Amino acid sequence: SSSSSSSGARVPAPVAPPCLDERSSLPSKVKVALCQLPVGEDKRLNIANARAAIEDAAKDGAALVVLPEMWNCPYSNDSFAVYAETIGPAPGRWTGGGTHTNGAGTGKGVTNDDDDDDD
Repeated sequence: SSSSSSSGARVPAPVAPPCLDERSSLPSKVKVALCQLPVGEDKRLNIANARAAIEDAAKDGAALVVLPEMWNCPYSNDSFAVYAETIGPAPGRWTGGGTHTNGAGTGKGVTNDDDDDDD
């Protein structure tokens, strides 16, 4: 079952991770994926690499995926401001296109639909 978001996009119903024991609200086991990623100066490529790693981990049954601390930018403190993301809603700019429907959780990803800049 699914519903529609305010943008008209279909939003799938949440899927319980396969690790939940039906007699308990706590997981009996949790498969965790720790991802190492190639990171460079191309933020869009960094995001694409992270998305692919998350999708692969979820297909392999991961209920939790952990990315490196600086996965979308070069490992340098001066990269923080340049590669930072906007926090909070920015109407017309951000969409919830990264909703996970593969059993890896019910979290919603955020996708930047603005092609004019790299922030």
